[in-house]
Amino acid sequence: SVELKTIVDKLDVEIAAAGVDGAEVAGYRLMTTFASTDIINSIRTSLMFAIVLNIFLIGLAFRSWRLGLLSVIPNMLPILGTELYLYATGAGLQLTTVIALTIAFGIAVDDTIHFLATYLRQRESGKANEEAVDLSLERIGPALVATTLIICAGTAVVMFSSIPPVALFGTLTVITLFIALLGDLVVLPSMLIAGGRFFRSIGGSGK
Repeated sequence: SVELKTIVDKLDVEIAAAGVDGAEVAGYRLMTTFASTDIINSIRTSLMFAIVLNIFLIGLAFRSWRLGLLSVIPNMLPILGTELYLYATGAGLQLTTVIALTIAFGIAVDDTIHFLATYLRQRESGKANEEAVDLSLERIGPALVATTLIICAGTAVVMFSSIPPVALFGTLTVITLFIALLGDLVVLPSMLIAGGRFFRSIGGSGK
């Protein structure tokens, strides 16, 4: 998109220098490039808004700003990890990539909510912080792994598509979901345990 816009700007300057009035560069490729850029920026802005809103709603639903704040890292990891992959491979931010990130983020948030809901129930039943984390992993971990593998298995089929945007969509979705799973089963429990006293008052157990 950047290269094409640079070419168009140079052509506009050359047309003006040649004294040609009323002429402009046009074409289907040009129209789709400018339109897709606007759509990408719009979806990206919506995704950022969705992240902030989801974090706020998680804190509100669990009546704990600490859990809402805690959910930032495991929910941002899939997006940052996938963007790192895009940067490393040179794929860049495309319409397909933004849509894949949006869908995968929604699934990642669901996993985080399931884990935190189980953790909170354990705390309210009187379990200590570390014990509540262990029981949550034991009860919700297998379900999260199974659902992630099922979704990835279905999505992985399109990774072998002969259409590059479709193949990229499948690849990014699988990568994002696996990073989200690691965030919810490794990073989130580790942060809950490392938080120690910060999370002792959650659930009213004080342990």
